[in-house]
Formats: sequence, C-alpha cells, structure tokens
Amino acid sequence: MKSLENWVHLKAPILNSGRTKHILPPDIPNQEEELDKLMQADPYIPRLRPLNEDDKFSGYETSWQIRTYGDEQPYAKEPPKEGTSSYSVIALRPFKWPGAITVFHNERWESLYVGDGIALGGDSFVPVSPEDVMPDPEDGIEQEEPNPKTELESLESDTDEEKKDEELKEDE
Repeated sequence: MKSLENWVHLKAPILNSGRTKHILPPDIPNQEEELDKLMQADPYIPRLRPLNEDDKFSGYETSWQIRTYGDEQPYAKEPPKEGTSSYSVIALRPFKWPGAITVFHNERWESLYVGDGIALGGDSFVPVSPEDVMPDPEDGIEQEEPNPKTELESLESDTDEEKKDEELKEDE
C-alpha cells in the first residue's frame, strides 16, 4: 500500500455540471446526439481507476502525497494466524483538497475530510461581514454606590422639610 498504483478511486468523480452522471431534459429531441456532445465536453472518468493515473497537480510530480508513519518492521502474527503485520500507518493525502486524508493500517482503511469544501487553487468564497445592526449605547454616568444609612437620613430630612413647607402653607 506504499505505492499509488495500489490505491484506486472508490466513488465516481464529480463532473463539471456538479453531478456524477449527465442528465438531459426529456423534451430534447436528439437525446443521443446531445449526450455525445456532453460526453466529449465533459467525459466520464471510470471508477476504480488507479491514483497514479490522475493528472499532476500544479507544481508537484503527482496529485497525491503518500507517507508512512511508525514502525515499518514486519512482525509475525500470533499463531494460529499466518503472515506478517506491521505497526506502521500509511497516510494518503490529495494536494487538491487540503483537509482530506485516508489512513491504512493492517488491512483496514478510513477516510476523513475536515475542510471548507474549496479545492486548492480554485476560486474561494469569502463572505462580507454584515454592517452593525445598531451602534453601541453610550456609557452611563457613574454614580456613587448606595449607602442605606445616608439614604435614610436624607429621606428623613426631606420629610422634615416637607412638613415645614406644609405648615407654612397652612399658616398662610
């Protein structure tokens, strides 16, 4: 599995139309001729095609990077199993899709993609951030921390002044 000839594409590739098959509307009279035109403009790429047959990615010898990690020493399997096994892991990455990886270890493989869905070298989409919905409110005026003892005194003094005012009004 250390060679690209041993790896193949499992799924059908995506065509320029964004599909895996060419589909024509049923109202077109010459279906076969139109399908032939589409096939010439955007041909199918067969499934299970070896990775070494892929087009070269710009600036690289191939479209794929293959690396081995860990101990590559072959060890005999425990009886009653026959053959050898290794503790190494083989990682396969495409240059075109950063964030995609396929790993292989002891006859098992797994694929993972963590990316933004944009091919390297392709047109990227960067959304514009929206404008502010409303401006931030102005900071309030700082006030002293309330103190209950002072508040009671000021309330009592207010009531005394109110009483005096009321008395004066009654006298008049």
